[in-house]
Amino acid sequence: MKQLKLSIKPKQEPTEGQSLNSSGYSVKINDWELGRRVTDFKLEMSADKKPKATVTFTPDILEVDNVAVDLQILEAFDRAYSDFIAKTQNEKEKSEQRLQDIAKSLTIIERYISLRQSLTREGWEELNSLYDYQLNEKERNLSKDITLDDSETNVFHKHAQMVLGLIE
Repeated sequence: MKQLKLSIKPKQEPTEGQSLNSSGYSVKINDWELGRRVTDFKLEMSADKKPKATVTFTPDILEVDNVAVDLQILEAFDRAYSDFIAKTQNEKEKSEQRLQDIAKSLTIIERYISLRQSLTREGWEELNSLYDYQLNEKERNLSKDITLDDSETNVFHKHAQMVLGLIE
């Protein structure tokens, strides 16, 4: 890792009681001078440790992986990333809703399975014979170019439900 050279020089000599802050000092890291964007500067010097300088600033340009990035570009990226996260969250919520809808339709299938398990062999045979009868009637009527209307289909459904004991 490359070592950084920190240079701190007073712009004017501090008077007694004056605090050390960035406005009265020129702060340089290597050859780069921190100017207007310095927001805070602290110098800690304890007897048993090395001196520690902390400079808080907002640079005009950031370097990320040896590529200079302008702050405006970085802010635009942050906005685009936030929009992407919001869109992804919205799509996730929609997907979860679709899964809930599918789960509701599964209960209909479960009811069908339950009904099928509750019927005796004779009950299924009777239901299948009614279904076959309707298919044969439809085929016969289609050959005559006559189709079953909705009322005929509804009559069949009601009859099948009565046979199964679902309605009285």
